[in-house]
Amino acid sequence: GAQYTITVSNNGTEKTSGTVTVTDILPTGLTATGASSTGWSCIPGATVTCTTSDAINAGSSSPVITLVVDVAGSAPASVTNTASVSGGGETNTSNDSASDLTTVNQSADLEVGMTASPAPIVMAASNITYTITLDNLGPSTAQTVDLSDAVPANTTFVSASVTTGTGWSVSAPSVGGTGTVEFTKSTVSSGESAIFQIVVKVDSGTAASTVIGNTATASSATPDPSSANNSASTNTTVNVPTAVNIADLGSISDLGGIRVEWRTVQEVNMVGFYVYRGTAVNGARQRITADMIPALSSGEVTGNAYSFLDDTTVPGARYYYWVEAVLSDGSQVYGSVNGMWLDKRIYLPVSRK
Repeated sequence: GAQYTITVSNNGTEKTSGTVTVTDILPTGLTATGASSTGWSCIPGATVTCTTSDAINAGSSSPVITLVVDVAGSAPASVTNTASVSGGGETNTSNDSASDLTTVNQSADLEVGMTASPAPIVMAASNITYTITLDNLGPSTAQTVDLSDAVPANTTFVSASVTTGTGWSVSAPSVGGTGTVEFTKSTVSSGESAIFQIVVKVDSGTAASTVIGNTATASSATPDPSSANNSASTNTTVNVPTAVNIADLGSISDLGGIRVEWRTVQEVNMVGFYVYRGTAVNGARQRITADMIPALSSGEVTGNAYSFLDDTTVPGARYYYWVEAVLSDGSQVYGSVNGMWLDKRIYLPVSRK
């Protein structure tokens, strides 16, 4: 810890008599951990008291008192410590105290961490959630703290939140926009931690293998002894799915006809579907959906289930079906699957009297 030295001098013409007492009421931010000197009995604390019964000769000084203090991380930039002496037959009290203005060298080591989910691969048109941690490793309180994170290229802003910590202000772009997210707080104590989350959406047109890099950086008005850990970064590689991926294309006999069913895995650039029918696997096809069946999650990487009832079939006849997936930049045809309508409806006879 830091040290103060206190010296008591006898400027009179006679040696001291009785007990001499030195008192030091420490300023805010300082705590005494020890006080000692030859011939003195000292009690450290918020107020340090040292006493001696040894006479101090005229024109002489007592042995030096060494006061050891710990400096709190919250200590102000400067402190004034004052010690006073009393007793010993004092006749002139005008010089019984002395002060020292001490500059406190404050420093706060801010450490930033970052993770991304999903990682290390993300699909185009999907979200990335960044979890950012901030720790003040001390020793001082950090003043005017700012954690900033620019929305990465090829993404747009979705949301920002403080998941752990209080007293933080959040500044962010509008949803769907770009810019910088900032978390600010006036003071962050030594040992204090905070956790933030930022969600961005990858642009749907981002090319495969594009690396999306993100960096968060902390700064403070308090000097930082180790700036190397003030920033954290992570990279995520974009994987572009097939514009539409149809799975489980099939058909079943249903009441009133043949039901064609299919499921998509993802629907990036998807617009909708048409269903076609033929009577032979390699024969002519006829579109049987008058209107396009719209995609349920166009532009997303999520999939959906679809079905279409062909109610123009003849019982016992075999049909073949194809599904055309209409994209914003073309189309893809899937199939064929075949089916037969087995009419299981029960017809009640009509009796007349």
